[in-house]
This record gives sequence, structure tokens and C-alpha cells, in this order.
Amino acid sequence: MARCPGLPFLPGFTFNPLIGKTKFNIDPKFDFIEKGVGALCERVKPNMLGNLTDRYPSLYPRGEVPEIPSWIGFDKQILRFYAFFRETLQEHRCAPFQIRKVVIYFFLEDGTIQVMEPKIDNSGISQGTLLARARVRFPAPMDANFYDVMDLNVGNEVEFYGRVYKITDCDKFTRNFLNRCGIAVPDPINVPEDPYYKSRAYDIETRLPKKPSRKIDTLGKFLENDRKVGGI
Repeated sequence: MARCPGLPFLPGFTFNPLIGKTKFNIDPKFDFIEKGVGALCERVKPNMLGNLTDRYPSLYPRGEVPEIPSWIGFDKQILRFYAFFRETLQEHRCAPFQIRKVVIYFFLEDGTIQVMEPKIDNSGISQGTLLARARVRFPAPMDANFYDVMDLNVGNEVEFYGRVYKITDCDKFTRNFLNRCGIAVPDPINVPEDPYYKSRAYDIETRLPKKPSRKIDTLGKFLENDRKVGGI
């Protein structure tokens, strides 16, 4: 809504420039840089950086162009790490602990973390969301700081609310993103064998019904042909 300067902001003194307009597309502006190389210019709106200016964000160093907030620049970009943690079992005769695999999500737009455990049929434990999306603090005495992207990497151990997670791998996007930030990502780590799952699989296998053993029946033929005489 626009109005003429010096007039009160009342109905009849204002006008809408969009009335009657049917096309709202913005035509891209191209320019040439250094020996006729074409480039798409970024047109900055007036009253943001003074006069209307054209910039080349890819050519100017950091600080020369308008900064983009993280919630816009990293919108819907998530780093995914694969990890596991050991849970102690108090009342199990064959397994003192079990290995539980989880997926750690780090949201770049606001630095929040979410921990999910994939559901397994007949696991006997509650699975799903282990840690709701939120910013996570370091354990004491460093609880004044929050976990950041620099603290998550393959091979690192992170502690979220008293539970220690061992990061074993990450997806391709996460690996490429960390490499672009100058962070070296090690090779994936093997997950240790789960003694509880091994003993549980053995118990299930032993409970399955066995097929009866088949023997050659030598008496059946005698009973079948009893009192039968063949003539010549």
C-alpha cells in the first residue's frame, strides 16, 4: 500500500499499485564481467543498503554482500549421523548389555538435535523418538555451551542427557557438507555385535517346531500284502 507524502493515511488518500496487475514475475538481470563473461546480477531492493546497487555475491568476499540468516540459508538442510549406545541389562542371563542403533539429526537452520531409533518388529522395547528436537547442552561442567556442527563427526562420542552415543557413519550430504567446511570425516566404523540380539535369535530358533525324522518303513509292505497270494 502506497500513499502520497504529506497526505493523511486515510481511505481515499492511499492507492494500491498491484490493482489490475496480472504478472508478478521478476525479470533476471544479466551483466558482463571481465572480457564478456556473462553473469546473473543480484538486484538489491532500495532502502536496504542505500541506493539501488547491483552486486556479484560469488565474486565478493564475505561481508561485501548482504548476509543471509541461517534460517533462510540452511532451511530444511539436515545433517544425519548413524550412531549406537550401550544399554545395560539387569535381568538377563546371557547378555549383560545390548547395542541400540540410532540416527542423530542436526538441523542447520537453528542448531537443534533430534535422536531417532528405527523400529524393529518384536524388539520388546519402546522405540522411535528418543530425544525430541531441541538444542542440547554439554554435560557439566561445560553445560553453558550447546552442541554445534563442529562437535559431531564419525568416531566422536557425544553425551545427551546422560546417555553416550558413538557416531559410526553419516550420509553422503553430511560428508560433503563437512568437507566443504574444512572438516575431515573419517571412514565408517563397524558397529559391535549385539549379545542380546544374538541370544534372542537363538531362543527364537530353538522354539521353532522341528520336522519329524523319517525312517524307511520295512513293516508296512508286509502288512499291506498279508494274506495275499499271487498265482501263476
